[in-house]
Amino acid sequence: MKSILFLLVLTFAAAPALAGQAKAFAKLGIKGFERTTFWHVHPGLTDKDIANSVDAFVRSGVSGVIVGGGRHHYLHDDLPFLDEQIDVTARVVKACHAKGIRVCEHHSVVLTTRKDYAREHQDWIQRDFDTGGFSVWPEYQTYAFCPNNKAFREHYWTLLADIVQRTGVDAVMSDDASFHHGCACKTCSDLWANEVGGSLVEARKASKKTGTAEWRQWNAVRQRWYTDFRVWLYGKMRREMPKVQCFSLLGALLSPWGPQTSGANQEGMLDTGDASWWEVYNPADFASWRPLAVEATALYEAGRVRKSDIVSLPYADRAEARDKVDPEEETFMWALSMAHGIAFTQARVFLTGITPDEPARDYWVFERDVLQPYRDAEPAASIGIFFSRRSRDADPKWQDSHSGPAIGWGESLQDAGIPYRAVVEETLDSGLPKDIRTLILPNVFAISDAHLDKLERFVRGGGTLIATHQTGYTDENGEPRHDRHKKRLEKALGFRIRVDSKSG
Repeated sequence: MKSILFLLVLTFAAAPALAGQAKAFAKLGIKGFERTTFWHVHPGLTDKDIANSVDAFVRSGVSGVIVGGGRHHYLHDDLPFLDEQIDVTARVVKACHAKGIRVCEHHSVVLTTRKDYAREHQDWIQRDFDTGGFSVWPEYQTYAFCPNNKAFREHYWTLLADIVQRTGVDAVMSDDASFHHGCACKTCSDLWANEVGGSLVEARKASKKTGTAEWRQWNAVRQRWYTDFRVWLYGKMRREMPKVQCFSLLGALLSPWGPQTSGANQEGMLDTGDASWWEVYNPADFASWRPLAVEATALYEAGRVRKSDIVSLPYADRAEARDKVDPEEETFMWALSMAHGIAFTQARVFLTGITPDEPARDYWVFERDVLQPYRDAEPAASIGIFFSRRSRDADPKWQDSHSGPAIGWGESLQDAGIPYRAVVEETLDSGLPKDIRTLILPNVFAISDAHLDKLERFVRGGGTLIATHQTGYTDENGEPRHDRHKKRLEKALGFRIRVDSKSG
């Protein structure tokens, strides 16, 4: 891959184009879950236990709770006891609603530890590519049902509809419906043959060489399959449960982990959730506020352009003892969330939250009573950084080519005390905010002709563009288009690109 070496500051003349994106369903949003805690609800809870917990939530200013955890997180493991779980959840919902608190049901869609249940529904189970046997997720030692299997989908919907109807929950949060270790089941094999052509097994072998067309195709198809499940679920809920919110879980927007491994692309989750929860494991122990702040900035914008509220979900445990609350880490993530225009959920790694014996969370009371009028404010900044999902997904060097440099730009501006806001592909589609007068493209190597048009209009309208390294080297799908893009950039923007052919 040839290197284009340039760091350019350009100024020209024109108005940003405006574009709208049609949505099949109006989103219900985050309403009622602005200040949320997890709650490990299980059949052993008495009415007094429930009342004590609800009182603790009221003292902390909680507006919504997410119930689940324990055995119930693996919904299919919990089926022999589901009537008991539904009974206690219904009592929880009644007690919470009496205090004005909304309730969300949370569970894993596909995971099960039950070997007998997996054998009973073996046609639905994800299959290992090498052995043909049941695929096992090593992190959890669980089997996983295939989200592509239509019979499984209908089975899951029957379970979900029954839970919602009998408990009266206000929202649903479904988890894990991805192809974490791939799936070579008959459903996926047939889908590949019909949609792409050829053998799924051979395609997987061909995809092993990073950066190739086969590798990009493999990742793109799995992302499409993952999103297809989410679109199916969201559509079913909007049609058959129009007042029940559908929430999604996502990882780091700037990481290629989901798009390049499991197919769980972040944009698919944002598009199919009334609100989206950003999972962060032990943020103060394993990360730093600098990249977390950049991530929050990018997530806010990706949600804004999709009208999807973002909620941070840090598992604020102590590093030396999971499920032991770390109050400093918890408060730190609440403050970081507020500073970036996103909501906050209190939780620990085993899906527990506030307990009756813990002190009230004053930060939530302050948020409710003082900050609430300002929560809809948008960032004010004249500098934008382009965080490109296309470059993230096509990066053959994991995140070294684009996401890493983009995070570095964000950290540098933060360190200098210079305000900036994120820009994503959909920001260009709908029109750059008028306040942005300088736009930074940190090696945005994958870019479409349509977005090049919009960048041209931006600089011709007097905007300043800073582009680095291999910006514009490929099209939006990662296919090399350097010759065509080079000529367009040179002609439209008035600079020369020097190519170093020795760098590969």
